[in-house]
Amino acid sequence: MPKLRNIKAMLSRKDYQAGINEIALDLWNKALKDANGDKDKAFDLVRSFIHQAVDGHVWVNNNCYHNLVLHHSNNYSAYENINDNELIGELVAEQGVDGLHMAMTYHAIDADIFDAICEVLAA
Repeated sequence: MPKLRNIKAMLSRKDYQAGINEIALDLWNKALKDANGDKDKAFDLVRSFIHQAVDGHVWVNNNCYHNLVLHHSNNYSAYENINDNELIGELVAEQGVDGLHMAMTYHAIDADIFDAICEVLAA
């Protein structure tokens, strides 16, 4: 296990953004292929692909990445934007602060990937 002072080196902002962009492009290409080139259908499909990719990602499942992801993410408050204080409190009561950080990380990555796909489409 790395020492705490070295943990930041595990995921730089540049590496985080490159990872997000790579995932976004891969998922968009998969959705476009599955939709036979129909961009509207692909856009509908890509949301489920994002959820699947984020759900099993090491940045979500490994606690040592949570603070780094939230630091690098443009959407660090995505979880708070869709949940009220009562639901957040329930999550903390049931799963502790680690559970909250995992949920926040999941939603931040999900939103970052979605934003990256939207940027590709806008180009």
